[in-house]
Amino acid sequence: MVDATTAKTLHERDAVFIDLRLRSLFDQGHIPGAINIPVNHFNNNTLAEVVSKEQAIVIYCYGMHCEYSNQASNKALTWGYRNVYYFMKGYPAWLDAGYPTES
Repeated sequence: MVDATTAKTLHERDAVFIDLRLRSLFDQGHIPGAINIPVNHFNNNTLAEVVSKEQAIVIYCYGMHCEYSNQASNKALTWGYRNVYYFMKGYPAWLDAGYPTES
């Protein structure tokens, strides 16, 4: 589990950010460079299309009361991804920290 500061550091180190939110919310704003895989489309095949098992990946969703990113992070680990980071407070924490976004 990582906080916003650690997520920002990982972002600066070119980790791949996976946004599990609905496409409509992703389109309104997201972490720069994040890849949208809505939770209902998140599986081993969709993840393998965008990241290798060696790359650092940060998985986030709606915030600390959303379990999707925790579940997805655990699934990624069982699928053999080695550098998985669960950003529990997700996009709301990124916004609260004042970090840049894109839409």
